[in-house]
Formats: sequence, structure tokens, C-alpha cells
Amino acid sequence: MRGLAVTLYVMLGISALVSAFAVVTLIYRAGLWDDIAHGRRPIREPNEFNDTLALFWRPYGFAQLALMGVFLVWFYRARRNIDTYPGQERRTLSSGWAIGGWFCPVVNLWFPPRITLDVWRASDPRAHHGGRIPRAGLVLVWGWWITFVATTTIALGVRYFGPDDDPEISSLLVDAVADAEGARTVSLVRAGIFVVQIVAAGLVIAVIAHITTLQNKREATWATWAGPAFGAPAPPTFAPYAVEPAAAAGTGLPGAPHSPPTPSPPPRLG
Repeated sequence: MRGLAVTLYVMLGISALVSAFAVVTLIYRAGLWDDIAHGRRPIREPNEFNDTLALFWRPYGFAQLALMGVFLVWFYRARRNIDTYPGQERRTLSSGWAIGGWFCPVVNLWFPPRITLDVWRASDPRAHHGGRIPRAGLVLVWGWWITFVATTTIALGVRYFGPDDDPEISSLLVDAVADAEGARTVSLVRAGIFVVQIVAAGLVIAVIAHITTLQNKREATWATWAGPAFGAPAPPTFAPYAVEPAAAAGTGLPGAPHSPPTPSPPPRLG
């Protein structure tokens, strides 16, 4: 778990830095479109800028897919781990939903945070015995989930239903102004989406760190209780003692090993 968690910290940190870069570039592009709408810049400048950004966004998309894959592996393992914990009567969803719950329509809005809360509760002995997760934990989990769903929904809505942020500017002045203003609005909305994504990355890092720490502590505790692994040589439970010569002759301590008695010499005749 610790290795996967560290990998996620690095990947999410890089993703947050890239999102910050995206915010800056989108705000700059919105300024270009605003200048075009007011006739202060030629049309070709935003198009050249967009061609440069296109070389950057495709690798970023593949990196996000890799991040999602690593997160799903961590999420599934965290859910499977709680099946080994004693007294987990409050499990609500099987471990298979730790992956399937992300891809099934409708339930993917509810199952991931529900599983996350189950894992948190089962991993934390205080939450398990008390039946409730601390308020800070609820804020972290629901804060991450709300920001994640909000950014995903808005991004899809802007992509499929909003104005084009890279339009083919019409030769007519009125249409050119309308296209440029629409592209400026979309650029600003997308900049806001990336800002919220940075917040979501920070929240999910906190969730991953807390659950991983709780589960590592439980594993360390069990390792202490379990003792040496099966088949490993165990240390002696008492110090061996040396058998005294007298004891070896049959006159030693009770329970000491006895040697057979020495026969008496035959009597001498005459």
C-alpha cells in the first residue's frame, strides 16, 4: 500500500502543477480572444497559440489515464484489505464494486464515496468501535468527491454543449466578434475547472494518506502479535542447563537424565 500511495502522491502532485500551468495558459488565451473581439489583435495569433498547446494536451491526457489506473489499483487493494479485519459487520458493498462502481452509470455517482467511507471506518479502530467517522474525515471524503464530480460534469458539458474555444473565425465582423467572445468565455470556464481540479487533487491526497497510514498501522500491529513466520526458527523459551556429573550418575536433580548404574566388581575369592 505504501508504494502505491507514494506513486499516487507524485502523480497527483505533477497533475496539480500541470493544472496550474493550464490555468495560466487558458487565462492568457482568453485575453487573446478578448483582444480579437475588440479588434486589438489579428486572428492568426490565437490559432498559432492553440497549435502549440495541442502538442501538450495529448500527453497530458494519457498521463491522466495512467493516474486513474494506479488509483483504481490502490482503491481496490484498500477495499480488499478490510475483508481481513475482524468484526467488519458494517461492510455494505463487495470489493468488486471498488472498480465496477466507477463505470456503471448512475451508481458511479454514489458507490465510490460510499466505499471510501466504508474503508475509512473499517481501517480506523476508533471509527469502527464508535460507529462514526470523525467530522474531518467526512469533510475530506465528500469535499474530494463533490469537487471531482463537479469538474467532470462541467468539463463534459462545456465540451459537448458549450461554444467552441478554438473556432474558425468567420470573415463577417459580427460573427467574428461572437465567435471570439464565446471562445473567451469557454477558456475562462475551463481555467476555473482546472482551479477546482487542483483543490480536488489536494483533498484526494489527504484521503489516500490517511487510509494508507491507518492500514499500515494495523498491519504493523498484527506483525507484532503474530510473532515469527510459520517455519521460521523460534528462540528458546528457557536457558539450557548443563548436566552436572553427579546428576549424570543418578544422584542429581529430579528430572535430570540418569545414566545406568555402574555394576559392582565381583568379590575376590581366597
